[in-house]
Amino acid sequence: MWWLVACVKPVAVAPAVEAGPPAVIEPLRVSVEDPAVLYERIAQDAEDGEAWFALARLHLQAGDEDLAEICAARASVLGVADASLDNDRGVAALHSGDTPRALRAFRAALAEEPDHVDANLNVGALALQAADYVEARQRFGQVLVSQPAHSEALLGMAAALAGSGEVDAALERVDGYLAASVAPEPDAFALKDSLLAAKEAQAEALVARRLAERQAAADVEFVSDVLATLEGCDELIVEHLAALIERRDPAELRSTAVSLQGQDTADLRAAMCP
Repeated sequence: MWWLVACVKPVAVAPAVEAGPPAVIEPLRVSVEDPAVLYERIAQDAEDGEAWFALARLHLQAGDEDLAEICAARASVLGVADASLDNDRGVAALHSGDTPRALRAFRAALAEEPDHVDANLNVGALALQAADYVEARQRFGQVLVSQPAHSEALLGMAAALAGSGEVDAALERVDGYLAASVAPEPDAFALKDSLLAAKEAQAEALVARRLAERQAAADVEFVSDVLATLEGCDELIVEHLAALIERRDPAELRSTAVSLQGQDTADLRAAMCP
Protein backbone atom coordinates (compact mmCIF):
# COMPACT_ATOMS: atom_id res chain seq x y z
CA MET A 1 0.00 0.00 0.00
CA TRP A 2 1.12 3.54 -0.66
CA TRP A 3 -0.46 6.69 0.48
CA LEU A 4 0.55 10.22 1.40
CA VAL A 5 -0.75 13.52 2.65
CA ALA A 6 0.46 16.30 0.39
CA CYS A 7 0.95 20.03 1.04
CA VAL A 8 -2.45 21.61 1.53
CA LYS A 9 -3.71 24.89 2.84
CA PRO A 10 -3.79 26.09 5.54
CA VAL A 11 -0.89 23.88 6.60
CA ALA A 12 1.90 22.17 4.74
CA VAL A 13 1.74 18.44 5.33
CA ALA A 14 4.87 16.63 4.25
CA PRO A 15 4.65 13.45 2.15
CA ALA A 16 4.43 10.29 4.21
CA VAL A 17 5.05 7.36 1.88
CA GLU A 18 4.84 3.83 3.17
CA ALA A 19 8.13 2.28 2.13
CA GLY A 20 8.71 -1.19 0.79
CA PRO A 21 7.82 -3.13 -2.34
CA PRO A 22 4.22 -3.74 -3.35
CA ALA A 23 2.54 -6.73 -1.78
CA VAL A 24 2.91 -10.01 -3.60
CA ILE A 25 -0.40 -11.53 -4.59
CA GLU A 26 -0.59 -15.01 -6.11
CA PRO A 27 -2.13 -15.32 -9.59
CA LEU A 28 -5.80 -16.18 -9.75
CA ARG A 29 -5.54 -19.80 -10.87
CA VAL A 30 -2.08 -19.97 -12.44
CA SER A 31 0.86 -20.79 -10.18
CA VAL A 32 3.86 -20.64 -12.49
CA GLU A 33 7.27 -19.19 -11.67
CA ASP A 34 8.85 -19.55 -15.13
CA PRO A 35 7.75 -16.90 -17.69
CA ALA A 36 8.85 -19.24 -20.49
CA VAL A 37 6.10 -21.69 -19.50
CA LEU A 38 3.52 -18.92 -19.66
CA TYR A 39 4.77 -17.66 -23.01
CA GLU A 40 4.51 -21.20 -24.33
CA ARG A 41 0.88 -21.27 -23.19
CA ILE A 42 0.25 -17.98 -24.96
CA ALA A 43 1.93 -19.30 -28.10
CA GLN A 44 -0.58 -22.13 -28.06
CA ASP A 45 -3.52 -19.89 -27.13
CA ALA A 46 -3.14 -16.14 -27.50
CA GLU A 47 -6.41 -15.66 -25.62
CA ASP A 48 -5.25 -17.39 -22.46
CA GLY A 49 -6.18 -14.57 -20.09
CA GLU A 50 -4.87 -16.30 -17.00
CA ALA A 51 -1.44 -16.75 -18.60
CA TRP A 52 -1.33 -13.05 -19.49
CA PHE A 53 -2.36 -12.19 -15.93
CA ALA A 54 0.32 -14.43 -14.41
CA LEU A 55 2.91 -12.87 -16.72
CA ALA A 56 1.85 -9.41 -15.58
CA ARG A 57 2.41 -10.44 -11.97
CA LEU A 58 5.80 -12.04 -12.68
CA HIS A 59 7.04 -9.08 -14.73
CA LEU A 60 5.91 -6.70 -12.01
CA GLN A 61 7.79 -8.71 -9.39
CA ALA A 62 10.85 -8.62 -11.65
CA GLY A 63 10.63 -4.84 -11.91
CA ASP A 64 9.69 -4.70 -15.60
CA GLU A 65 6.78 -2.30 -15.37
CA ASP A 66 6.35 -1.84 -19.12
CA LEU A 67 5.87 -5.55 -19.78
CA ALA A 68 3.69 -5.86 -16.70
CA GLU A 69 1.39 -3.13 -17.99
CA ILE A 70 1.15 -4.70 -21.45
CA CYS A 71 0.36 -8.13 -20.04
CA ALA A 72 -2.15 -6.74 -17.52
CA ALA A 73 -3.94 -4.81 -20.26
CA ARG A 74 -4.13 -7.93 -22.43
CA ALA A 75 -5.43 -10.00 -19.52
CA SER A 76 -8.06 -7.37 -18.76
CA VAL A 77 -9.28 -7.41 -22.36
CA LEU A 78 -9.64 -11.17 -22.04
CA GLY A 79 -11.70 -10.81 -18.87
CA VAL A 80 -9.03 -11.58 -16.29
CA ALA A 81 -8.37 -8.60 -14.03
CA ASP A 82 -7.51 -7.95 -10.42
CA ALA A 83 -7.72 -4.66 -8.57
CA SER A 84 -4.81 -5.50 -6.28
CA LEU A 85 -2.54 -6.17 -9.27
CA ASP A 86 -3.51 -2.82 -10.76
CA ASN A 87 -2.86 -1.12 -7.43
CA ASP A 88 0.55 -2.79 -7.19
CA ARG A 89 1.35 -1.59 -10.70
CA GLY A 90 0.48 1.91 -9.55
CA VAL A 91 2.76 1.59 -6.52
CA ALA A 92 5.62 0.42 -8.74
CA ALA A 93 5.04 3.34 -11.11
CA LEU A 94 5.11 5.78 -8.20
CA HIS A 95 8.41 4.32 -6.99
CA SER A 96 9.71 4.93 -10.51
CA GLY A 97 8.46 8.52 -10.48
CA ASP A 98 5.83 7.97 -13.19
CA THR A 99 2.78 9.59 -11.62
CA PRO A 100 0.53 9.56 -14.73
CA ARG A 101 1.07 5.80 -15.18
CA ALA A 102 0.47 5.28 -11.46
CA LEU A 103 -2.80 7.18 -11.61
CA ARG A 104 -3.96 5.15 -14.61
CA ALA A 105 -3.21 1.93 -12.74
CA PHE A 106 -4.99 3.09 -9.58
CA ARG A 107 -8.04 4.12 -11.59
CA ALA A 108 -8.02 0.74 -13.31
CA ALA A 109 -8.10 -0.85 -9.86
CA LEU A 110 -11.09 1.28 -8.90
CA ALA A 111 -12.87 0.44 -12.13
CA GLU A 112 -12.51 -3.22 -11.22
CA GLU A 113 -13.23 -2.76 -7.50
CA PRO A 114 -14.63 0.66 -6.48
CA ASP A 115 -14.24 -0.11 -2.77
CA HIS A 116 -10.57 -1.13 -3.02
CA VAL A 117 -9.08 0.55 0.04
CA ASP A 118 -5.47 1.04 -1.10
CA ALA A 119 -6.44 2.29 -4.55
CA ASN A 120 -8.86 4.81 -3.04
CA LEU A 121 -6.19 6.01 -0.62
CA ASN A 122 -3.63 6.33 -3.40
CA VAL A 123 -5.90 8.24 -5.75
CA GLY A 124 -6.93 10.45 -2.83
CA ALA A 125 -3.29 11.18 -2.01
CA LEU A 126 -2.50 12.10 -5.61
CA ALA A 127 -5.60 14.32 -5.68
CA LEU A 128 -4.30 16.13 -2.60
CA GLN A 129 -1.01 16.73 -4.39
CA ALA A 130 -2.94 18.25 -7.28
CA ALA A 131 -5.10 20.33 -4.88
CA ASP A 132 -8.17 18.51 -6.24
CA TYR A 133 -10.00 18.46 -2.95
CA VAL A 134 -13.28 17.27 -4.46
CA GLU A 135 -11.63 14.10 -5.77
CA ALA A 136 -9.65 13.67 -2.55
CA ARG A 137 -12.78 13.87 -0.42
CA GLN A 138 -14.55 11.37 -2.65
CA ARG A 139 -11.72 8.83 -2.44
CA PHE A 140 -11.11 9.11 1.31
CA GLY A 141 -14.85 9.20 1.90
CA GLN A 142 -15.23 5.93 0.00
CA VAL A 143 -12.88 4.27 2.46
CA LEU A 144 -14.61 5.80 5.47
CA VAL A 145 -17.99 4.42 4.38
CA SER A 146 -16.85 0.89 5.13
CA GLN A 147 -14.14 1.72 7.69
CA PRO A 148 -15.16 4.85 9.65
CA ALA A 149 -12.11 4.64 11.92
CA HIS A 150 -9.54 4.09 9.15
CA SER A 151 -6.71 6.33 10.35
CA GLU A 152 -5.12 7.14 6.97
CA ALA A 153 -8.49 7.94 5.42
CA LEU A 154 -9.39 10.18 8.37
CA LEU A 155 -6.16 12.14 8.07
CA GLY A 156 -6.49 12.35 4.30
CA MET A 157 -10.07 13.59 4.61
CA ALA A 158 -8.95 16.16 7.18
CA ALA A 159 -6.31 17.46 4.76
CA ALA A 160 -8.86 17.63 1.94
CA LEU A 161 -11.37 19.49 4.10
CA ALA A 162 -8.65 21.86 5.28
CA GLY A 163 -7.73 22.57 1.68
CA SER A 164 -11.40 23.34 0.99
CA GLY A 165 -11.49 25.77 3.92
CA GLU A 166 -13.91 23.66 5.99
CA VAL A 167 -12.08 24.16 9.26
CA ASP A 168 -14.59 22.67 11.71
CA ALA A 169 -15.11 19.53 9.64
CA ALA A 170 -11.36 19.14 9.18
CA LEU A 171 -10.79 19.45 12.92
CA GLU A 172 -13.37 16.75 13.57
CA ARG A 173 -11.54 14.40 11.21
CA VAL A 174 -8.14 15.17 12.71
CA ASP A 175 -9.46 14.44 16.18
CA GLY A 176 -10.92 11.20 14.86
CA TYR A 177 -7.55 10.29 13.37
CA LEU A 178 -5.68 11.05 16.60
CA ALA A 179 -8.16 8.92 18.54
CA ALA A 180 -7.88 6.00 16.10
CA SER A 181 -4.13 6.06 15.48
CA VAL A 182 -1.77 4.17 17.77
CA ALA A 183 1.24 6.19 16.58
CA PRO A 184 -0.05 9.46 15.09
CA GLU A 185 1.94 11.14 12.34
CA PRO A 186 3.59 14.41 13.40
CA ASP A 187 1.86 15.97 10.39
CA ALA A 188 -1.48 15.39 12.11
CA PHE A 189 -0.50 17.58 15.06
CA ALA A 190 0.81 20.26 12.70
CA LEU A 191 -2.44 20.15 10.75
CA LYS A 192 -4.51 20.44 13.91
CA ASP A 193 -2.45 23.41 15.16
CA SER A 194 -2.93 25.14 11.83
CA LEU A 195 -6.66 24.45 11.83
CA LEU A 196 -7.02 25.81 15.36
CA ALA A 197 -5.18 28.96 14.30
CA ALA A 198 -7.43 29.25 11.26
CA LYS A 199 -10.51 28.81 13.44
CA GLU A 200 -9.34 31.59 15.74
CA ALA A 201 -8.67 33.82 12.75
CA GLN A 202 -12.15 33.07 11.41
CA ALA A 203 -13.68 34.05 14.75
CA GLU A 204 -11.73 37.30 14.80
CA ALA A 205 -12.75 38.03 11.22
CA LEU A 206 -16.40 37.40 12.08
CA VAL A 207 -16.25 39.83 15.00
CA ALA A 208 -14.56 42.44 12.81
CA ARG A 209 -17.17 41.99 10.07
CA ARG A 210 -20.04 42.41 12.51
CA LEU A 211 -18.48 45.53 13.96
CA ALA A 212 -17.99 46.91 10.46
CA GLU A 213 -21.63 46.16 9.60
CA ARG A 214 -22.81 47.98 12.72
CA GLN A 215 -20.57 50.94 11.93
CA ALA A 216 -21.85 51.05 8.35
CA ALA A 217 -25.46 51.04 9.57
CA ALA A 218 -24.66 53.92 11.94
CA ASP A 219 -22.93 55.83 9.13
CA VAL A 220 -25.93 55.35 6.84
CA GLU A 221 -28.20 56.75 9.52
CA PHE A 222 -25.89 59.71 10.14
CA VAL A 223 -25.43 60.60 6.45
CA SER A 224 -29.19 60.23 5.92
CA ASP A 225 -29.82 62.72 8.74
CA VAL A 226 -27.34 65.15 7.18
CA LEU A 227 -28.99 64.71 3.78
CA ALA A 228 -32.37 65.58 5.30
CA THR A 229 -30.98 68.91 6.54
CA LEU A 230 -29.69 69.77 3.06
CA GLU A 231 -33.05 69.76 1.33
CA GLY A 232 -33.05 72.38 -1.40
CA CYS A 233 -29.26 72.60 -1.54
CA ASP A 234 -27.00 72.05 -4.54
CA GLU A 235 -28.40 69.12 -6.55
CA LEU A 236 -24.96 67.60 -7.14
CA ILE A 237 -24.25 67.46 -3.41
CA VAL A 238 -27.66 66.00 -2.61
CA GLU A 239 -27.38 63.41 -5.41
CA HIS A 240 -23.87 62.47 -4.27
CA LEU A 241 -24.98 61.79 -0.70
CA ALA A 242 -28.09 59.93 -1.86
CA ALA A 243 -25.99 57.71 -4.14
CA LEU A 244 -23.52 57.11 -1.33
CA ILE A 245 -26.33 55.90 0.92
CA GLU A 246 -27.70 53.67 -1.85
CA ARG A 247 -24.32 52.06 -2.58
CA ARG A 248 -23.68 51.44 1.12
CA ASP A 249 -19.96 51.10 0.56
CA PRO A 250 -18.57 50.88 4.14
CA ALA A 251 -15.32 52.68 3.32
CA GLU A 252 -17.03 55.55 1.49
CA LEU A 253 -19.66 55.90 4.20
CA ARG A 254 -17.02 55.96 6.95
CA SER A 255 -14.94 58.57 5.16
CA THR A 256 -17.95 60.80 4.47
CA ALA A 257 -19.33 60.44 7.99
CA VAL A 258 -15.98 61.35 9.53
CA SER A 259 -15.72 64.45 7.32
CA LEU A 260 -19.21 65.59 8.29
CA GLN A 261 -19.15 64.78 11.99
CA GLY A 262 -18.76 67.68 14.36
CA GLN A 263 -19.96 70.24 11.83
CA ASP A 264 -22.85 72.53 12.71
CA THR A 265 -25.96 72.09 10.56
CA ALA A 266 -26.15 75.80 9.86
CA ASP A 267 -22.50 75.85 8.78
CA LEU A 268 -23.12 72.89 6.46
CA ARG A 269 -26.04 74.61 4.83
CA ALA A 270 -24.05 77.77 4.49
CA ALA A 271 -21.22 75.85 2.81
CA MET A 272 -23.31 73.54 0.63
CA CYS A 273 -26.37 75.67 -0.09
CA PRO A 274 -25.18 78.95 -1.57
